[in-house]
Amino acid sequence: MNDFFKKILNGFGTGLGFVVAVVAVIYFSTGVLIKKVTEDAYAAAEEEMPESFGYKQYSSDSGLVVKSHHEREIEHGMEVLAEIENSGDTTWSSVSVEVELFDSDGHFVDECTSYLRGRIAPGETKNVKIKCGGCKDSPLTAYDSYTLAIIDASSF
Repeated sequence: MNDFFKKILNGFGTGLGFVVAVVAVIYFSTGVLIKKVTEDAYAAAEEEMPESFGYKQYSSDSGLVVKSHHEREIEHGMEVLAEIENSGDTTWSSVSVEVELFDSDGHFVDECTSYLRGRIAPGETKNVKIKCGGCKDSPLTAYDSYTLAIIDASSF
């Protein structure tokens, strides 16, 4: 009987070892597969979505242009008033606008951002105000010139 139990125990150990090996192979290969699928999904998300889905990525040739702009002083700062025109063929929303401030030597000293609320359809012109400055205890950094640029927009 002793040999009988040895054979059963030996068979059980062999079977258990085989099961552990199979589970380990499945576990690690599934992990590699999941990692690959995840990496592919992130890579696809970073690329431009096809226009067939109705999404376009903003770029400098998207048709959004700063038609005009001027600055005016306000208490403890300044603001830039601008007209944004959509000369393209896509309706854009959440248009982000950035003002960069420079000192007399041309060095960057500060930036201010704002966004155009709502949508801007092809052929439309909308106004936006970009406020730069602080309060009495934290006034606007001294600057000599500024630039204004559209930095982002969404289209769905």
